[in-house]
Amino acid sequence: LERLIPFLEKFNYDPHDVRWLGDPIDLVVFDGYSRRTGSNLDQIVFLEVKFGQSRLTKIQNRIKQIIREGKIKWDEFRI
Repeated sequence: LERLIPFLEKFNYDPHDVRWLGDPIDLVVFDGYSRRTGSNLDQIVFLEVKFGQSRLTKIQNRIKQIIREGKIKWDEFRI
């Protein structure tokens, strides 16, 4: 069901910018990616989909904390 969320009318991002992970976070949004007219990537959003009264898991809360603390980095693995 999470894969269909980007196509709902109330969804705030272009569905073409969304990549589904599933676990531990549902979606990653590369906001602006689908425009592909230069460097239009505005932001990267980690997006968790919840229904009703469901809550974030412990690991999801930890990921949220890490993001808010700016403990994110870029890395490359070359062969």
